[in-house]
Amino acid sequence: MAYKKDLKKYFNDIKKLPTLPTVVARLIKIMEDPDTKVEEVMRIISEDQSMVTNILKMVNSAYYSLSKKITSLSQAIVIIGFYNLKQLVIGTSVVNIFLNTAESEFSREEFWRHSVATASTARLISKNTRYLYPEEAFVGGLIHDIGKLILEQYMHKDFMDSLKYAEKKHIALIKAEEEIIGINHAEVGGYLARQWGLPKVYIDILENHHKSVLRNKEFTDTQKRLLAIVKVSNNFVKKKKIGESGNRIITSLTPAYLKYIGITLGELDRFYEWIKGETEVIMEQLGIKGK
Repeated sequence: MAYKKDLKKYFNDIKKLPTLPTVVARLIKIMEDPDTKVEEVMRIISEDQSMVTNILKMVNSAYYSLSKKITSLSQAIVIIGFYNLKQLVIGTSVVNIFLNTAESEFSREEFWRHSVATASTARLISKNTRYLYPEEAFVGGLIHDIGKLILEQYMHKDFMDSLKYAEKKHIALIKAEEEIIGINHAEVGGYLARQWGLPKVYIDILENHHKSVLRNKEFTDTQKRLLAIVKVSNNFVKKKKIGESGNRIITSLTPAYLKYIGITLGELDRFYEWIKGETEVIMEQLGIKGK
């Protein structure tokens, strides 16, 4: 069925739409309040031991390069900060929602390998270009394509037809989705993020990661930088063939975007082996490998 941009109709036809765990929804809500105390956040997170475990795994990853292993949630918060904790909670929770679904010819493992590599690249670029919110960039890269998983899970045949059509016509998957289904994964991902109540920064990434943003007057410079970082990271990972997102059209890493975020293609190339290794570590930490 072609939905022709009718996202409300599309989502009404889904009987069991994925939902955020209650703990995560509560956390997102209270962490939007600047007066929220760290103790309250710790109490809620502690209700979900798997979340605590995932946070500790992420904090102990190579990215933070800590001299000793962190074993408690309170230590983790001290090291990564309250704001970054919020981003990690969102990112790991979204991944977990989509882990326990049936495997198909569209490889979930390779999809997540691409997404994790995009996230790692975005965080690395942030660190090396002094973007103030590296964990935001990480989570944006991690979840930017979740609309594809919704399409694959709930409109499997149409989504698979879109993949084949994109390859046959040598066009971007997002264009094929629009022709075959009438909606695309960016729109679907953004709509779902709004339903979940995710912060606007992630809705912007989900909806705009395929769009040209540098001349868009609706975005602030900070918003443009984040979108540009995710966009460059996504294209770099596709170029290096780390994982498989379903979109085999590689958009060139234009000098304008590289210059805007303050990094060169040569610098990214030098980080390639690190990104590839870090991707596998995070895949294992998130429990993605072998799913």
